[in-house]
Amino acid sequence: MASTHPVLGAPLSAAVGAHGACMKLVTAAVRACTLVLLSGCGVAQQAQREKLEAEVKAKIAQAVLACHSQPFRTSVARAQCRNDAEAQARPFFPYPDLLDERLAARLALAEKVDRKQLSESEAQLAFAQRRARPAESVDPVRLGLAPSRCGGGPRSARSSRAASS
Repeated sequence: MASTHPVLGAPLSAAVGAHGACMKLVTAAVRACTLVLLSGCGVAQQAQREKLEAEVKAKIAQAVLACHSQPFRTSVARAQCRNDAEAQARPFFPYPDLLDERLAARLALAEKVDRKQLSESEAQLAFAQRRARPAESVDPVRLGLAPSRCGGGPRSARSSRAASS
């Protein structure tokens, strides 16, 4: 004689099957809730990062304005002030090594101005041109300029310019 479940009145084997299905449903619901909660943490972290980044940008803008409002004896001193201000953004730069190269280029040009090898306007033009093109030593794969494993891929800016000439 098959025994029956005291509450369900169903054969015990059917009750165990129903209990297993119920546990699977509860487990799936717990997993779904956990995923929702964890994704909420990611959203909160992203919002916190964006707030911090905005605060740092505001501090940088203030520091840059302070640099522009001060008289400096040398171009190197002015460049160092500006570099110190911009270096605060390093944690938020996707490629901090490019920021380092930019800061080093500004300082090198300022040294040339102080040695009278360049005029202030020539240095500003050279810095603007440097900012307009990526560094030659940059890894093209990291910038998405190298062909993918599947072949093809985007062309580099240099090959695009050559093709359009």
